[in-house]
Amino acid sequence: VDFANAVPRESVVRLAKDPKIQVFRGRETQHLIVLFHHGRKPFDDVRVRQALAGYGIDRRVMAQSALLGQGQPLLSFVPSGGRDHIDLLERFPYNPDKAKALLKEAGFDAKHPLKYTLTTFSAEPALPTIATIIKTQLAQIGVEVTIEIIDRPIWLRRLLQQRDMDQVLAASSNVFDPYS
Repeated sequence: VDFANAVPRESVVRLAKDPKIQVFRGRETQHLIVLFHHGRKPFDDVRVRQALAGYGIDRRVMAQSALLGQGQPLLSFVPSGGRDHIDLLERFPYNPDKAKALLKEAGFDAKHPLKYTLTTFSAEPALPTIATIIKTQLAQIGVEVTIEIIDRPIWLRRLLQQRDMDQVLAASSNVFDPYS
């Protein structure tokens, strides 16, 4: 093999140590996205979305553990270096206390915890691991997340046709503008 444009992240470190192989890293070609069904309660409340997707999860831990250090934390559809990228990680740093306060304002606390299902698929090996990290981190702020891992074709049908998921976790192509 003279060239490979995609290498499993589990193999990158081992390949980089081989003196006969050069590993080049460029811009991200894929990103992982977490979306809520905004038409459902309580995800129609911006405080809930900010608590769960903004302040309630530590993306740096996800990038380091689930992506084996081969990815960058991102809180935007536009990756770092892309035209009009805004670093929302600065705006929404990991802050469990702020997340708890927002949830309390929205009516959720220890007596009335927020419970919902995060749905993903295993075609991208990191997704179930990231789902588990999200569940663990949100449990620390009193949120009960049930993880549902289903086959990707079923996941796509439910997402695009039935729209019956609370939160989805997926891998997506990058949205880099080649002219930026």
